[in-house]
Amino acid sequence: MLPAVQRGVIGFNDCDDGSKEVVLEFCKKFPSFIPISYPYEVILKDCPSLWHQLYHYYNYTLSFIPKNEWVVKIDCDHIYDAKSFMKVFISLRALKRL
Repeated sequence: MLPAVQRGVIGFNDCDDGSKEVVLEFCKKFPSFIPISYPYEVILKDCPSLWHQLYHYYNYTLSFIPKNEWVVKIDCDHIYDAKSFMKVFISLRALKRL
């Protein structure tokens, strides 16, 4: 993802697999990334309240992104090639200028 994405927020929730520690260490090493801990457990079925829905987790994390900034959702099971990723961003910037 680096250097194509140089800043952003990284949302995480009730992790018990070491993901939280990885995110915090990454953000410590690259302070232009901000760790966002969602304060509720995300439950996919029979949620006790709206706050436990995946939808609210996504919206909570999105609320930390400044208005009119780009959003790219990256999950831990995605693999990105930084060079290809940068080509997409450069192409989008060129289209915006037209």
